[in-house]
Amino acid sequence: MLAGYAGWAGAQDVAERAAAMMRLEREINEQLATRAPASPRPFAAYEEAWRLKVEQVGAQSYPSEVRTARGSVRLTVIVRSDGSVQAVTLDRSSGHPVLDDAAMWIVRQAGPFAPFPPELAKQYDRLAITRTWFFE
Repeated sequence: MLAGYAGWAGAQDVAERAAAMMRLEREINEQLATRAPASPRPFAAYEEAWRLKVEQVGAQSYPSEVRTARGSVRLTVIVRSDGSVQAVTLDRSSGHPVLDDAAMWIVRQAGPFAPFPPELAKQYDRLAITRTWFFE
């Protein structure tokens, strides 16, 4: 019944292509699995420690005048290799100036941060860390 349908050959072709794509994806995944795992990037480890410190300071000293404000703020923070903060830039406002200011204040209060580990300091004298902070 379907053999007489003109669209059947097209559907069969699509199924063959999907199967070929699945085989190719499986081959790529197998190749990736056999590679040696990459060592953790020093930047990722530093950024995670940085984030945790900012969140800890924020939890401890969140300004009471903004506790009812809700929103997200995207900041870019330039950290020097010695851990000092060079700049804090507001990339995207929450729409609440008091919340934006509080987020920037928290980052400044959290500094200075840890100096860069040697392998990171060899490559960079400053890092730009961009994050979106959610206040709920």
